[in-house]
Amino acid sequence: MPKAAGSFHDVVYIVNQRGSSMKALQGFLFSTIAALSLVAGPASAESFTQAPGYYRMPLGDFKITVLSDGTAPRDLASIMSKPDVVRAEYASAHETLPVELSINCFLIDTGKQRILVDTGAGELFGATSGKLVANLNAAGYSPQDVDTVLLTHIHADHSGGLTVAGTRYRGLAKAHLQHMTTAAAMNVEPITAWLMGQPQAKTRTSRCAQLAA
Repeated sequence: MPKAAGSFHDVVYIVNQRGSSMKALQGFLFSTIAALSLVAGPASAESFTQAPGYYRMPLGDFKITVLSDGTAPRDLASIMSKPDVVRAEYASAHETLPVELSINCFLIDTGKQRILVDTGAGELFGATSGKLVANLNAAGYSPQDVDTVLLTHIHADHSGGLTVAGTRYRGLAKAHLQHMTTAAAMNVEPITAWLMGQPQAKTRTSRCAQLAA
């Protein structure tokens, strides 16, 4: 199927959102960054141009570009199981709700491959978000330059950019969609979440099926 204008290439890998897997991913990323920082030579001191909407940095031989998808005002208390407790905590710190959240994505340019980590919120959070493609272009890339999209998880502010101009992106490789929508990949087992230091029973559901619909 032809790609929609501004859409990304057709391979999307999903990192399981289970806590242990996310901790393992975080540990891997931090250890990789630390290791590459130690071996990075003079090339790491290269001057990178910066502009509103993106920020470049070297990591060994890789070029990392942080891309802003914009911001989103969110009432964080409303999405918690004990909103009154959250509002009280904010009030005690003289903070107000909603807060303006920054939505950022990362482009990893290895020299041979370009990996986009998350796609932002797209149109899901209104006019203040959905800036990813514009800032990707401003940084000198286009969606067609992206070889792989890595979704850390499928919350709206991480996967919403897979939708282009109101049309769901259809370029995903079918094999990956089939894997993503299996019971094992959807990861629906009960989990324990934490709010203000107290465990809360939750049941995680996945939005993978929405991408395949």
